[in-house]
Amino acid sequence: MNKLITAKPDSLKTYFNTVWTYRYMLFILAKRDLKIKYAQTLIGLSWTLVYPITAVIIFTTFFHFILRINAPYPYELFVLSGVLNWGVFSYIFNQAAPSLLNHSDLVKKTQFPKIIIPLSKCIIALVEFAVSFIVFIILLLVFKTKFSWLWFAFPLALIPVILFALGVSLILSAATVKKRDLFHIIPFIVNFSIWFTPVFYPVNILPDQYHSFLYINPITSSIHLFRHVFFNETLNPFFYIGLILSFMFFVAGILAFKSVEEKINDSL
Repeated sequence: MNKLITAKPDSLKTYFNTVWTYRYMLFILAKRDLKIKYAQTLIGLSWTLVYPITAVIIFTTFFHFILRINAPYPYELFVLSGVLNWGVFSYIFNQAAPSLLNHSDLVKKTQFPKIIIPLSKCIIALVEFAVSFIVFIILLLVFKTKFSWLWFAFPLALIPVILFALGVSLILSAATVKKRDLFHIIPFIVNFSIWFTPVFYPVNILPDQYHSFLYINPITSSIHLFRHVFFNETLNPFFYIGLILSFMFFVAGILAFKSVEEKINDSL
């Protein structure tokens, strides 16, 4: 692709066109990362099933059988629906936020839009989601959940969490290039955020005045929409604020990343 080099920053349209031109690298990087992650393992990608299955067993045992927390439908399905969405967020955020630092050699030696690297983590997150989703389908059949054609709309429920995770990751990725201390905040954000997201507990166990704060959480919005698709949960009005925030964080992330991208090589 021939590109006129000037001191003026690229417009968003030009920037997106450039990213689209290098879209093949998304799949190359994702394929490489998957091979590295599951190389020399006996069951390969099937290891992805360990986390959701373990999470369902632990959360169900502790919160359902011991603390007697219930849901309007089988608690195992309630937990797994939350865990699947949370897994998408945690993987993208954990991997995309530090991705420039982790791939510094590639960034320095190869000329391409650097946003491709964090974007490729979304593909891996979706591949692992698809594998874990098999367990969810099996549980739907085991508990004889009534089928609805709305189920086929479930990919739409993943959009808010992907946009939010990617947006926050891009903001932090851009910031960590110069402020390396921010790199250490990533595990804390992931570990503590789950307690502010109804992954393993229903919102109605909290006082009414706190419900709105949970629903404006973009991750909660994704989980809430996912549960609406499969279990006909009534959508809370504040859920729409979470959808808007997920898009706003995504746009802010792109703008923040684009503003520092040309200086990344000098900072790594």
